[in-house]
Amino acid sequence: MRAAAQVPSPNCDDRPEGTAITLLVVHGISLPPGQFGGPGIVELFTNRLDPAADPQKITAEDLRLTPPPEEADAALPTGDKWPLQDYLDRVERSAINEALEKTRYNRTAAAKLLGITFRAMRYRMERLGIK
Repeated sequence: MRAAAQVPSPNCDDRPEGTAITLLVVHGISLPPGQFGGPGIVELFTNRLDPAADPQKITAEDLRLTPPPEEADAALPTGDKWPLQDYLDRVERSAINEALEKTRYNRTAAAKLLGITFRAMRYRMERLGIK
């Protein structure tokens, strides 16, 4: 077996000093399917993989990451009230989705754009049901 290469990834936060590594994940990914190794793996984990280069690509539209505009921009009927948390969640969801789109769905870059940590971004996405 060849030695593993360590490549810094922009998709993580620094581990607090003194914290032990409790989990190690070894990825067995083939990009494109059936072809192992090559620069595609590093490009994937460092957000440099060109999605247009693979004819089998899956786009954000395929995953339906954001609600359709008619659902996202739907106004409440006149006279109805929103509870404050619902309103704040909707504003936060909109800001996160916009940041994700601007950064081509790079969560680390989107978090920086929003001025929050990657962990805060991950928590908010999970809480708001954003995938």
